[in-house]
Amino acid sequence: MSNLPVDPNSPVARDVAYASKHPGPYPKFASIPPIPTDVRPAAAYRSQVTDIEARQAQLDSQAAALPPVDTDTEAYAAGARSRAAVPAGEVPPPNSAEQTEAYAASLRERATPPPPPK
Repeated sequence: MSNLPVDPNSPVARDVAYASKHPGPYPKFASIPPIPTDVRPAAAYRSQVTDIEARQAQLDSQAAALPPVDTDTEAYAAGARSRAAVPAGEVPPPNSAEQTEAYAASLRERATPPPPPK
């Protein structure tokens, strides 16, 4: 840390100079914590990784077996338009104000009022 330049006007310059001259106590092997007992062993991680890799390979092979995606959107749209078109000879007459009013009147006749509030 002594090779890093420190601004002498910095509020921590004095602490940095002291820490570089007095590094502090070195750790001892006795201070290493014991191996945790609640961690899976490496073999369990290895088996899970190989399982995930096998599943990924299976998924990749299933995806490769899928048919190619049809990207011809114009043909799809033309087919949808032809299925949605009204057959020739069955073209409805253009709407008029009288037809609209007659339709609205028939809807009003069939309508039932909502039940009264409780």
